[in-house]
Amino acid sequence: MDSSKHAAPLVHTASSVRPETLLVLLTGILETTVDLDTDGILNRFNSGARSLSKGSRPCFSSSTSSPPDADSDPLYVDDRLKSALDAVAILCVMEPQGEVYAVALETRAGKCTLYIACNGTPPALLEAYLNGIRGRLLQISLSTAIDADKSTGVPSNETIQALMQNMLMDCHKHGLKKIRRRLEKRKAGFDAYMAKLSQNPARVDVALRDKLCCLQGHLNVLVRMFEEQEPDDEIAVVIVYHASSLYEYLKEGSAELYLLQELDQEFATTGDGFTMRRFFEKLFAYYTAVMDLVSVTGSVAFWPLIKCNFTVVLVPGEHHVVSFPVRGQAVDAILTTFQETALRHMHDSVEKTAKEPWSGYLDNAFTFQSHVHAVCALISYLHRQQIRTYRYLGISKLACYSCSRYINAYNALSEELDGSQEDFFMRGTRGKIYLPWILPHLGADRDQRIQENMMEEIRWDMEALLGREAMRQARPGSTDISESENASSTFGLCPDIEDRIERKKRKFGL
Repeated sequence: MDSSKHAAPLVHTASSVRPETLLVLLTGILETTVDLDTDGILNRFNSGARSLSKGSRPCFSSSTSSPPDADSDPLYVDDRLKSALDAVAILCVMEPQGEVYAVALETRAGKCTLYIACNGTPPALLEAYLNGIRGRLLQISLSTAIDADKSTGVPSNETIQALMQNMLMDCHKHGLKKIRRRLEKRKAGFDAYMAKLSQNPARVDVALRDKLCCLQGHLNVLVRMFEEQEPDDEIAVVIVYHASSLYEYLKEGSAELYLLQELDQEFATTGDGFTMRRFFEKLFAYYTAVMDLVSVTGSVAFWPLIKCNFTVVLVPGEHHVVSFPVRGQAVDAILTTFQETALRHMHDSVEKTAKEPWSGYLDNAFTFQSHVHAVCALISYLHRQQIRTYRYLGISKLACYSCSRYINAYNALSEELDGSQEDFFMRGTRGKIYLPWILPHLGADRDQRIQENMMEEIRWDMEALLGREAMRQARPGSTDISESENASSTFGLCPDIEDRIERKKRKFGL
């Protein structure tokens, strides 16, 4: 397994964040925390920002808690467990957009507890759904003969195949709305890619070309199946079939992945940045997540974890009603701080950015109710309940810029106040800002210290950003970090898939 998947977050480029968006985030942090000395914080922010020297610190530094090592950490997290926690978070997602999950694991006295948080309140059905997944993993584990802990392969006898197929179908039916959204979002890019490929078929590996052509035909049918609201079982089986067929092309270090990367170098579209690897990763994310979970059943080291008493705790959503000015003292003071830059001429752009996700505009102030983002809500809950979990938090998607900055600040303060060396860490951050973003509440004193630390980090980022990029070039961007998933064994499903597709084609007149 590729350990780089769980390395510390990457250094982000300046194109990841618009300065006006960063300013709105900064203003929100300043104004949304209750009962704090905001004037004092603002004064410290202003004096610090004026004394900065450009280029003295990397833009968007990647200091979010480096992963521990086995010798120094009693709660060392094996890479397979990291992948498994990420997989649980991915498999929780059900809604087509806007739903993000974070997962923490606690083990003690023969008990295992999963804490599940989202940017809202997790639906009650998740408890039964996750218990069902765990039950099948236990059955697979009991049906697997293990000779050595080093092997994570799972033999595909008939019993295990049936268990895996049932789990795959259940997980894909749970996530069908999300899968449909991903397909509709990327289908045009896939078709454009295939059009380029068809003009140079000789430059493509024959086996891969045949699989892609088959996939293209079936995806056209799949789109109609979604539109006609065909039964979930019939839709899910098509997705699972192709995920199984193309799974080897997502395995780190495999010859198939190398072929896919070569293909993307040749045919990737420049306009929308479409790559076939990214398309596979998104469309087949549920399949990959299931296989990551199955991989731990083949290890003796994970047997106690799989067989112990298992509990799912759904973390209540944390939300606050917030009001802050867009053209008030805080914004004007921050703009003045950067008076030597074009940022002070950005009132209109800042106001437009602030209006996008919020409602209730009145008298130069915005009032809105927002949930705390998933990973911050999870950390807040664990802190308030004094729960000690593994340091690694599973996430369904890479953390946003704001959450990564919050974790930096939380970890630094925990070390300072509590002497804690158990920093939380995740698989990385995309470096994008998703508004609205608000601070969780841990207690007034700790909240104020975290707020100060966050603002200092953001101040450095703002200065570095403005120093590196002219404002006229500022535009939305993304690091487009690949969320590659690692894998275990694969197997063929639904041998009559062609007959099924042909029947659907006749039904839809395709």
